[in-house]
Amino acid sequence: SDWYFKQEKQKPVDSALMYGPLFSMSFGDRWSWSNILLYGKFTLHDPQQKMILSRTDIDSTLNYAVNGWFKVFAGGKWMAYDESWFKHRGGGPAAGVGSTVPLAKQVFLLGNASGVLIFGRQRNDFSADRKVSYMEPGVNTTLSLAYAAETVPVSLSIGARCQYFRTVYDSSPDEEDTHHLFYGVTLSAMYTFR
Repeated sequence: SDWYFKQEKQKPVDSALMYGPLFSMSFGDRWSWSNILLYGKFTLHDPQQKMILSRTDIDSTLNYAVNGWFKVFAGGKWMAYDESWFKHRGGGPAAGVGSTVPLAKQVFLLGNASGVLIFGRQRNDFSADRKVSYMEPGVNTTLSLAYAAETVPVSLSIGARCQYFRTVYDSSPDEEDTHHLFYGVTLSAMYTFR
C-alpha cells in the first residue's frame, strides 16, 4: 500500500504491506455484516528524523442487497496512526453503495464506493498543543475481480483500493490541514462456512 499526503512541507512515505483478517456473516438472502482489519508499518521521512508509523484500519458495515447486482451499506470506520510520541486516532460513520457484476461462470467484478466522516484526537509530544481534536471527511473505493471455486467453498480476489482523507484540525497553530491519499493492490482469500 502507498501513502501520499500533502502539506506545505511534504514528507515522503515509503510503500508498505498492510494485512489482516476479513469476517462476514449473512442473515438471509439480503442482509450481511462485514468486518475487515488491516495493519501495517509505514516509514515517514521527516526532514529532522525518520518516523515509523503503525497504521490500523478497521471497517464494519451492515449491507443490504437491493438485488443480485446492487447493494447499499452503512457502518463505521476506525483509523489510527501511532508512534511512541505521536498518536492520531479517530472513528466515525460511513455509508456507501456496491455492485457485483457476473463476468463468467464463478467470476465476478466487485466495486464499492463510500463516504466517511471521522472524528478524533491527536497527541504530539513535540507540539505546543500536545493534544488537539480533528475531523476527517473522506472517500473509500475498491474494485476487484473475484473467483468463486465450484468444488470448495473458497473465493479468491485481486483488485485495488483507494482512500482519500482530509485532516481538518480545530484551530491549532502548530498543525496544518493535511490531505491523505492511500492506494494499493489488494489480495484476499475467503472460506465460507455453510
